[in-house]
Amino acid sequence: FYLDTRDEFLGWAKNRSNLSENDLLDIYQQSMIVLIERHTVDKERQLSSSLKTYLFGIAQNIMLKYHRKERVILRHSQKLMIPVVEKRG
Repeated sequence: FYLDTRDEFLGWAKNRSNLSENDLLDIYQQSMIVLIERHTVDKERQLSSSLKTYLFGIAQNIMLKYHRKERVILRHSQKLMIPVVEKRG
């Protein structure tokens, strides 16, 4: 399942994000871990969608968290920027 859905995930995620392929692969792996952990904890749970759809939904939430975190860091770093004044003369 991991290898079968990885390339499809990368294509799907690249259309929805400007993250690097390495970042997307990290997100894919994190999504797989969440999927496995949820299945381990709740084996009786019936999915209302396909396993792939469930995985991509997990990945989408992780991507959103990643983008929110990046925006906060960017805003924070912009506040800390000190203008450079060139000396003339």
